[in-house]
Amino acid sequence: MNLNSSVETNALFPVVGIAASAGGLEAFTDLICHLPIDTGMAFVLIQHLSPDHESLLSEILGRVTTMPVGQVQDQMAVEPNQIYVIPPNTQMTLVDGNFRLAARQKVQGKYMPGDVFFESLAANLGNKAIAVVLSGMDGDGSQGLKAIKVAGGVTFAQCEATAKFDSMPNTAVATGYVDFVLPPQAIAAELVNISRSPLLATSEPLQTVKEMPTAGDALKTIFALLRTTTGVDFTLYKSATIDRRMQRRMLLYKLETLEDYARHLQEHPAEVQALYEEILIHVTSFFRDPDAFEQLKAQVFPTISQNKTADTPIRIWVAGCSTGEEVYSIAICLLEFFSDRATMPPIQIFATDISAAAIAKARAGVYLESQVDGVSPERLSRFFLPLADGRYQISSAIRELCVFAQHNLGSDPPFSNLDLISCRNVLIYLSNALQERIIALFHYSLDPNGFLILGTSESVKTASDLFSSVHEAAKIYSRKLTLTRPLFSFTTRAYPVVGGESQQRVIETIANNFDLVREVDQLIAARYAPVLVIINDQMQILHLRGDTDPYLKLPTGTTDLNVMMMAREGLTLPLRTAIYQAQTQNVAVRQEQIQMESGEGSARLNLDVIPFQPTIASTVYFLVIFEAVFLPVPPSSAASAKRQEPEDLEREILQLRQALAAATQRELSAQAHLQAVIQEHSYLNQNLRVANEEILSSNEELQSTNEELQTAKEEIQATNEELATTNDELRSRNRQQNRDNSDLNNFVDSISVPILMLTNELRIRRLTPTAQCLFNFIPSDIGRPFSDLRTDFDVSRLESMALEVLETLNTKEEEIQTQAGHWYSLRIRPYRTTENQIDGVTVVFLDIDALKCHAAILEVARQQAETANLAKDEFLSNLSHELRNPLNAILGWAQQLRARTLNEATVARALETIERNARVQSQLIEDILDTSRIVSGRLNLRPVSLDLRSVVQAAIETVQLSADARNIDIMAQLNAERVVGDADRLQQVFWNLLSNAIKFTSPNGRIEITLERVQGQAQIRVTDTGQGIAADLLPYIFERFRQGDSSSIKGKPGLGLGLAIAQHLVELHGGTMEASSPGEGQGATFIVRLPLSEAPPSSELESPALECSSDPVAFLDGLQILAVDDAVDTLELFNFVLESYGANVLTVASAREALAALNDNPNRYNVLICDIGMPEQDGYWLIQQVRSLSADVGGQIPAIALTAYVDEADRQRAIAAGFQCHLAKPVDPEDLVRAIMSVRSDSM
Repeated sequence: MNLNSSVETNALFPVVGIAASAGGLEAFTDLICHLPIDTGMAFVLIQHLSPDHESLLSEILGRVTTMPVGQVQDQMAVEPNQIYVIPPNTQMTLVDGNFRLAARQKVQGKYMPGDVFFESLAANLGNKAIAVVLSGMDGDGSQGLKAIKVAGGVTFAQCEATAKFDSMPNTAVATGYVDFVLPPQAIAAELVNISRSPLLATSEPLQTVKEMPTAGDALKTIFALLRTTTGVDFTLYKSATIDRRMQRRMLLYKLETLEDYARHLQEHPAEVQALYEEILIHVTSFFRDPDAFEQLKAQVFPTISQNKTADTPIRIWVAGCSTGEEVYSIAICLLEFFSDRATMPPIQIFATDISAAAIAKARAGVYLESQVDGVSPERLSRFFLPLADGRYQISSAIRELCVFAQHNLGSDPPFSNLDLISCRNVLIYLSNALQERIIALFHYSLDPNGFLILGTSESVKTASDLFSSVHEAAKIYSRKLTLTRPLFSFTTRAYPVVGGESQQRVIETIANNFDLVREVDQLIAARYAPVLVIINDQMQILHLRGDTDPYLKLPTGTTDLNVMMMAREGLTLPLRTAIYQAQTQNVAVRQEQIQMESGEGSARLNLDVIPFQPTIASTVYFLVIFEAVFLPVPPSSAASAKRQEPEDLEREILQLRQALAAATQRELSAQAHLQAVIQEHSYLNQNLRVANEEILSSNEELQSTNEELQTAKEEIQATNEELATTNDELRSRNRQQNRDNSDLNNFVDSISVPILMLTNELRIRRLTPTAQCLFNFIPSDIGRPFSDLRTDFDVSRLESMALEVLETLNTKEEEIQTQAGHWYSLRIRPYRTTENQIDGVTVVFLDIDALKCHAAILEVARQQAETANLAKDEFLSNLSHELRNPLNAILGWAQQLRARTLNEATVARALETIERNARVQSQLIEDILDTSRIVSGRLNLRPVSLDLRSVVQAAIETVQLSADARNIDIMAQLNAERVVGDADRLQQVFWNLLSNAIKFTSPNGRIEITLERVQGQAQIRVTDTGQGIAADLLPYIFERFRQGDSSSIKGKPGLGLGLAIAQHLVELHGGTMEASSPGEGQGATFIVRLPLSEAPPSSELESPALECSSDPVAFLDGLQILAVDDAVDTLELFNFVLESYGANVLTVASAREALAALNDNPNRYNVLICDIGMPEQDGYWLIQQVRSLSADVGGQIPAIALTAYVDEADRQRAIAAGFQCHLAKPVDPEDLVRAIMSVRSDSM
């Protein structure tokens, strides 16, 4: 396929990433062939391909679909309705609609191309990213699914029943991030349905109303359902987060509008919980942003650990902890920080999350192998415990530091006195108003020297007066000291938090579940809008309205917002009086014409104090209203008075009267205030007297109570001592129990025997890791009935045996076999408690499959040994027969010759018979030796390039006399073909085939032998018209000691070795040999095939170390020969033969005698003939002694080894020892003479 790599695209269409490894091709094919060509989606196949071989995946998939299929190239643009295949040995991502290729890299020792591509898919396409995990043998893709689901995409996994290798899909399903678990064909159908959804028709997200309180009915319904079901108000979350999650759920259920989804939620309550869990999807990992944790070690831990003692623990709060990875990462870093310090203070880590399911997972501390990829091997071995199912659990030392609890940051009270708060990647999902409120809550919770760490996309810019930056990149902040605390409450609001003045400060913390300002506005609006202040019953100002500067002033020194401290001169007394009257009488009080001093002179005002209590508050507040009614009064002097006119005097008199009236009014007010104070004082005195009496009475009661408390204290102390003793005993027992549990767990984990413990109801109580693997159990199977499980064993049989043990209380043993044919020894015994009570059964499975296999092998070996023993016995019987027959002829004719009664012709026939039978015995011995050489691997060749026709012709000539004697015709058709081989051994092969053909062919029969070139090989075919080969014997015809039924070949000589030797010789030449026969009485055919050679005739591939001469026999006149042999008959033969050729022979019976003869007669002997196997010292010892002599004494005498040790190794050893020639017994006299002449001539 020619994919266009230059077209630009924004990838506004879905892209489906499909990951697989082993067994993935079959799943790929099944999925692709069920997809139409117009889905509008792009399909990207990520398979673990061999880095050393070119991938044929594109060509294979192109045969099952009409969609274009091609291998990805770097910078290639992705297009819909096309299939893309990852190249071998690469790592692929999708960026801005284009593929990017790079060399693949290992993650924790593994290649994870699926995770890499899925994560890039989620980052670039959001809700248009779709991931599919198919058959495979690792966990690739499981982490990428998480990113896809967070981005709003859809995820699939192949079901276990159809996956050839289920490790990859099962790991994906175990993460909890898979939407559909289906076979490939059903996945294809679901992808088609998703492609038709209108939610994927545009790249814009689903539009929702921004103002949550005024949102449509559908959205209100959804929020109400969530709030009712989960108790969480999601109107406080950012709308984009909610929108993305709802769009994804609508896409899964093929719904088009929010109204449809709201109805779906009402009809399916389980979907409400599913939406809740999806909104709270947990995006976390171990040591996420590693630099942040390094900065905690460098910047935070040294500070918070200062001045810590055994009574002052380090307190840390991880808010929004998800499934615990963040919590345990901080705990690990903290332990690493203290690892090189002498002491470590107590550590308390509080971890909270709104999701109960997440808290349960975090508390267990068990994680998949893919979830700990970010943990270094050192930390993994130190702080994690590997479980039998491939998962990892946080060590108990870490888990004991952490306390997990469900907690809502928006409504639940916080922790306090904290040294560090970690709230990473939580605030980004919340509205700005809620973010500000939570940051203020964190400020309240921290110690003065505490720290706050946030996620990489979060900050405290809106609360810069509360926190200062310590490390901006790592988002670490320190708490600022403030004079007042920020305003917040621990109650849930009914609507989204309304943004207002950031961090409003007050002295009094007002309950903010009502709006005080709003109610005051309504009250004032009904009457007027003057200058006013709102105070509480302690006269503290809570709110100011209008210009209050003419009436109130800021005091110097420490800030105090008490209205009496801020009142200007002349206003204090009337204001105090009015407030007191309003407070005691709970009525509005008005004072008029109050004169006071302002910055511009004297002024008059009217004052109103109105008490009020909001409907949902328990505190009374006061509204103080200032109304200006005065004009400035100019200063007067005596000089100016003289110049004033009468009208001016009257005006001044009027003003003085008014001033007098005001003074009188102030005096009256003061008197009234004084009277009120006196009354109040009298009332207080009366109350004090009553209180004093009550105190005296209470004092007596307290004294009595104190005595009782003292008695109770003594009793409590005594009880405390008992409890302390009991606690110490329980603690000791707990330690012992922990040790016992640890010993038991280590014992169970270390034994490799599958053990299963069942209750009396045959429910699973406990099992060893090997049993867990044997039965494919998972931890959740604990407590389930054993009969519910589907295993490879006959569960009903195991259950009946267990019930029988519970009934009889006797141990039961039995050998059982799995459906796959594996053997186990089953042992079931009663489970006895320490009180000797029966509480179930213990089932032990001993793997005896190997023993069974060995027993079967031993049985086969025994049968083979018996067969071989029978064959040996038959062979020895045949050997005895074959040796005795020639001996009978030899001994018989020898006795007749000794009688000297035979004529000359009969004597000649007798000698010929003796020689022929002796050669038969020699051939029998040679066959036995050849068999020994084959078994020991010592049968060697002397290969040369030769004409195969001449070898075959020589074999024919050898057996021609035997054929003529039986009137058997040998018809030969031989082509000239050259091979590389040992001529003697090849002639032995053809002689054997021809001899067998003559032996088993009746007189007047026919033998055909052909030599031709067939398929580049030399083929020799030997066909006879003899008795043929039985069908049951034909497969074994080339085995040693194999012969036909004795009744069918009675009288036919042989040991059953010839064909076995012939086949081995052919194979040593690189050829083959086969036999065929139509049946008994129908003849047989043997075919030999040998590789051809084009080498010239004279080229030898290997030359012997030294060949004995084959020159014509010459006389040995005058030669002095020393012959050594322990066999007297052999020495006599040497002496007779050699002297007949003219030599002078000295014969000795031992090596020592031979050495003495050489020393006594230096240089007298011309040739040494020596046997090898002799008593006391052998021939090797003798030749070594001879060669150690000087040349003057005879150390260089030519030597011939004449021995019954005839193997090639024996020949080479003799030559290496110092002999010039090696001859095998029995030896032809002429060959012995030629050897003597050869070594003699070589030494001259």
